[in-house]
Amino acid sequence: MTGGASLRPLLDAALRRRRGDLEDLLDEPSGAAARDPFADAALPKGEDPEEMLRRLMVVLWPPVRRAPLDGAARDAFLAQLARLESASRGPDLRFLDAWNLAYEAIASWPQPFREEGAARWILERYASILDHHLAAQAGAA
Repeated sequence: MTGGASLRPLLDAALRRRRGDLEDLLDEPSGAAARDPFADAALPKGEDPEEMLRRLMVVLWPPVRRAPLDGAARDAFLAQLARLESASRGPDLRFLDAWNLAYEAIASWPQPFREEGAARWILERYASILDHHLAAQAGAA
């Protein structure tokens, strides 16, 4: 993880708090959650994760923020985010922050939209990413 050792306790507390919040959302009964709705979501060979992150935040996020329940905008954002899952497990916290942003958006949606397959899948992947970072933090201590 980037950042000095003095930030480690703050980051650990933030990750644990967010993981608890996420657990509350995942405790909701799942609707027709599709398994891996982004089967082709792996980072395409030769794609630059930095450019994909830039596109996610500059091009795809603003329409979701303006009209959070617009299905086309939401699906494009979530699909692009899924492609960045591997990068979000690395030390560059900007990728993790994109998942935080998605979580905050999804958490504000009405329950039926949170239970929808793609949103539910993203929340489950985010939980796994947080678990990964928490384990890395524990190993660094």
